[in-house]
Amino acid sequence: MNMTDTVVLRMNNVEINNIKELRENFVLDEALDYVRDKTLIRWFEQLYYEDEAEAAQNLYNNAGTVFSDKDKRELCCIVGVDYKETLSEEDKEVFSA
Repeated sequence: MNMTDTVVLRMNNVEINNIKELRENFVLDEALDYVRDKTLIRWFEQLYYEDEAEAAQNLYNNAGTVFSDKDKRELCCIVGVDYKETLSEEDKEVFSA
């Protein structure tokens, strides 16, 4: 990847420069869009997060553009965020019921 291929990742209106910032500003729907267009995979590769890049590529290969609840949980696991914390308040109530 050369400098003209630099991937800029924005989440929650914040430019993300490392995995810590990704975790702090993680929005599941935005992250899913980044998996769909492979931006997240390229971002992981660019920053040498090789394990995360490989896991995200596998997720993309298995899910494509339609993500099941299991796939969403897997993405949260790849990034290192709690799936329940990514849910809306309404969804959290359903989830805990």
